[in-house]
Amino acid sequence: MDGTPLVLLSNGHWRTQALSKMRIQDDDVMDSARSFGTRNLESIRMAVLEPVGEITITPREEKK
Repeated sequence: MDGTPLVLLSNGHWRTQALSKMRIQDDDVMDSARSFGTRNLESIRMAVLEPVGEITITPREEKK
C-alpha cells in the first residue's frame, strides 16, 4: 500500500479490481462489517482498506 485508502465496496458495488489487487476476499470485508455491527451488504455504504491494513466500514444511514 502507498498510504492511500482504497475503496473496496461502494453503495452495494464491489470494487473487484481493488479486492483482487490487495488479495482481499468479499468474506474478509463482511467479517470486518460484522465487527462494526453490520450484518448484511445492504447495510454498508462503503468499505475502505486503510493504509494500516484495517478495513473500515461506513454504514448506510437508516431512513426514518
